[in-house]
Formats: sequence, structure tokens, C-alpha cells
Amino acid sequence: MISLHNILLPTDFSEASINPTRYAIEFARKFNATLHLLYVIEEPAFYAPLGGYFPSREEWTAFADSGLDNWISKDDAVGLNIRRDKVFGHPGRKFRSTRRLTKSI
Repeated sequence: MISLHNILLPTDFSEASINPTRYAIEFARKFNATLHLLYVIEEPAFYAPLGGYFPSREEWTAFADSGLDNWISKDDAVGLNIRRDKVFGHPGRKFRSTRRLTKSI
């Protein structure tokens, strides 16, 4: 039997993230694993050439904090060890580096 200690769940708080979240919660419960909920905030420099309005770092941080706090309901979180984290950067690179740090599957 496999043994999971850490489960990395990157999310963008979209509808497409709902089913992966359900699976991650169940795996975390079944294996008594730590669930690492990750939101990556892309740096404004990535969008600067597009022009127009782009939320400030503070606005993105507030959005991320709210999303991380509310993404998994209090009822679903009962009995789980959930680590919520937000990072700034490119999502693909941050996902790979976080996965290595948590040694997640």
C-alpha cells in the first residue's frame, strides 16, 4: 500500500479546481496527510505589455488570502492538517519548486 504524507493542491479558485479539491481532501483524510493548498500570484510584469488596469500586489494578496481561507469549507476542513500558502511568480515554476519542497505526489 502507498503512503502519502503531503498532498499539494494548486488552485486558481475556479470551477475547474473543485473536483481536484474534493479528491485532495479525501486523500488527505484517508492517509492522514498534510494538504498544502497553494495559490500562485503572477507578477504584474507578466501583464504589463497588455496595458490597462492590473490589480496591485496588495489587492492580489488580499484576494489570495480570502480565497485560501474560504476555498475549503470549515466542515470539510475538520480533522485535516491544511497549510495555506500564496507565492508570487510564474505558476508552472512555483508549482514545481513547491512540489519538490513538500515532496508531494
